[in-house]
Amino acid sequence: FTDLRLDRARSTPFVFPTSKSDAPLYREDGRSPVARFEVVLPEGDGFVLHGTLPLPSGTWPDGGPPPLLSVASPRGELHPAQVEPLTRSGAGEVEVVALRAYLSQPSGLTPGERALFDVFLGEPDSPVAPPAIPAASLALCDPEADTPILLQARDIFGNLYRADLRALPAAAGSGERTLIESGPVQRVVRTYATLMPTDQARAAGPNRAPRPHLMGVHAYWTFRAGEERVGLDLRINNGATSGSRRPGPGEEPVGTLYWDSLELVLPPDWRVDPLVADPFFGGGRDEADRRIVTLVRPEEDGSLHMMPPQAQFHRRLTLRPRTRRPGGYLPLEGLAFARKGQGLWSWWNASSAHWFPIDALLPDWGPLRIGPLRGEEAMRSRLTRRRDDLRKTLRSGTPVKGVLAGPLMGWAQPAGVSVQGMTGGKGITYISGHQAMGAASPQGVEALMLQHRMNACRQPQAQYDRLGHIVGFEAWLDSKGRIPFDFRTNGRMVPPPFRLPCQGGPPSDPQARRVRLDHRRPPYDRGSPLRSGGRIDGGDGDLFAWMPHDGQHYARWTHPAMALAWLCGDALARDDLALAAETFHLMFHGAEHVHASWSDGVTLLQFERLAAAYPHHGLPLGRDQAWGIDAMCAAWRLADDPWRAAHREWFRRVGELLVTGAMPSGILERHEEPKLLEGRYAGAQAFECLFLEHAERCLIESVLADTEPELAEELGAVHQRALDYLFWGPVWACIEERGETVCGPRWHFATAPAGDFASPPYCDETHYGPRYLPPNGLAKGVDVTYVWGPLEYGMLLAQGSEGPTLDDRYLRRALTCDRAAGRWERLLSSLYMGAQRDGADTSGNWGSLVGRIQSLRNQRSRER
Repeated sequence: FTDLRLDRARSTPFVFPTSKSDAPLYREDGRSPVARFEVVLPEGDGFVLHGTLPLPSGTWPDGGPPPLLSVASPRGELHPAQVEPLTRSGAGEVEVVALRAYLSQPSGLTPGERALFDVFLGEPDSPVAPPAIPAASLALCDPEADTPILLQARDIFGNLYRADLRALPAAAGSGERTLIESGPVQRVVRTYATLMPTDQARAAGPNRAPRPHLMGVHAYWTFRAGEERVGLDLRINNGATSGSRRPGPGEEPVGTLYWDSLELVLPPDWRVDPLVADPFFGGGRDEADRRIVTLVRPEEDGSLHMMPPQAQFHRRLTLRPRTRRPGGYLPLEGLAFARKGQGLWSWWNASSAHWFPIDALLPDWGPLRIGPLRGEEAMRSRLTRRRDDLRKTLRSGTPVKGVLAGPLMGWAQPAGVSVQGMTGGKGITYISGHQAMGAASPQGVEALMLQHRMNACRQPQAQYDRLGHIVGFEAWLDSKGRIPFDFRTNGRMVPPPFRLPCQGGPPSDPQARRVRLDHRRPPYDRGSPLRSGGRIDGGDGDLFAWMPHDGQHYARWTHPAMALAWLCGDALARDDLALAAETFHLMFHGAEHVHASWSDGVTLLQFERLAAAYPHHGLPLGRDQAWGIDAMCAAWRLADDPWRAAHREWFRRVGELLVTGAMPSGILERHEEPKLLEGRYAGAQAFECLFLEHAERCLIESVLADTEPELAEELGAVHQRALDYLFWGPVWACIEERGETVCGPRWHFATAPAGDFASPPYCDETHYGPRYLPPNGLAKGVDVTYVWGPLEYGMLLAQGSEGPTLDDRYLRRALTCDRAAGRWERLLSSLYMGAQRDGADTSGNWGSLVGRIQSLRNQRSRER
């Protein structure tokens, strides 16, 4: 049996008896574990262990029964695990599951200590059933219960609006109830409701009339076996719309909203613990037979809170009986992390690694050194500091050193800077969340939740109908089958009903005008955006000035959500990721649309027409499309069958576009911009080409390899040609930089003549000869940040029947990148050394490559 204790000095699992092998031990009945989880023990006599687990191929085929998994207790008892599908392959096979099991607290260990639990495949002989989910907890979300759970707010006239978070059938403002998890260990329910005016509001008189509604709210309820407390996550939004059909009650766009405070109304014996208590969390009070908790308190100067169109924000809460003392955030308690080991299903096993849409192998943090700390312990320490800094920022409303955030603006404290495209590579990586998974760090997961919260409140992209469904491409199609507007993920372009009056949108309503006349605008509501011909004031203290992370930097918005989905199956984050994907789809769709006067649009259909007219001449594609495809592929992995059926053709068309548009070199990007080679030529940026290579990998691995294998092979060939051009062709260079030789593809390079799309690209050897580039066709330095992932995938695409090897030409090219390490030891040492500082850690770009190298080296060592 595996000893449950961990040797803290080494921060590695201590196995009893001591063994030099990392192979799992066998039980007395001869069964060997298939996986192992590490967990920080929570308080209590028993707890729910929950985490995500990748599966080898064939474990849960499409349409087949789920695998029977059990978790071993310290006494050897096997507790049946609840297994929920999380991600699936293109063919529908389940690749990652969310596993939940109720366990007794191990004797001899105390809360806060780390413990290991083994997972076994097959039905146990004498399973130990979990305790029931308490009926009093389930009653909070029960439509048949007597006591409602309400969210309420008032407008400038004192009109009261309420939403019942139980989403009662047929009640005004009630949306859909969805059972996300339904097992005996954990149940997760999503509800949607809209704050509708009450009878009191409707009787207020014509000059004090209420608005049709205020915000909409998704509520995510988490119930657990033997646990009185309940997790309640909220997404509050001002994105009501019905798309192109006539709106029903509760889904009319209402422009900019003003409200006094936001309160949660509970039964009298319940209390609320927030994940983080920001300065506007107002605590609770008893009122008659109810407990009222102020989630967003009123402004002290009597002004009202303001929400622009499509604005949204999160609140993560734990509900507890009054008799229970305050505790932590329930969804983080018992959070477990699959661990590596020979033969174990894990993110480090090449047969089961399915991290993100690219099926990344994760790196081992053992080589990491940060001061006196080593390996996973060093990474845990860093992630804890990151979590603490984000907590301090949100609790105080003032950014602490190292946290890039805006000022506190009522319900919002956004991440980053107010412009949509903050320069630099911060948050722009191929994978994320790998640090928290590799270090088994709940603090790392919490840091991602806090980062995601701060992103959400600066991402005004909410679009939901009265049921709480995302209003995406299909819902916006008009009676002629067109999208009736030109949409982008940048430049403040939004569907017409959501435009501000200063941008030509609908005029502001009487309540908004009254707020201005009464001087009750909050301090963060500046300028004159609600007047025709007005303006947005700008500046970090103006909420209207905070633009969403645009398409070129979409990973800053999508990847924290993606990481939370893969780390813990977080339902709120999964839905945010789906919204982000549908937002990109609304820009890059395959239908006709109503053109703007100044542009034909950037839709998939427009690019298809350009590629058909000039095949293999390149396309003006770039980061926007790369990160949007990345988000769509992640959504595909997490989606149900109806969503896949509706979007399968889109993925095929995108794949065909990339094949048709690619130049003979495999390079896709052909842009004409003054910043590229001073506009002398149409050109490309190496990092954008590498992002598009990443997008091709997402498409192949997530969708096309299973649904369109011939197209996947063609797209793989495009990927390889581009790699050869970037790393062995005329774009490859070694330059002197600060006294050192640095090698990689040049940042900017010419791809074709400017001003004439019909002209063949420079890589067309039949026209220009081999390795041709025009004079001054290269500029600036070389890329050494984003080279690693595409090289790893080049190796995977080129592998022979014997599988990948360290002698592969693409992997060995990595040894000549950057400062030309020459040997694997030197390359890994250099990369881990760069990861010592949080701000300089680029492991999200090299993590999968290093994980692959470590796996191949371990395999070679075992073979020897």
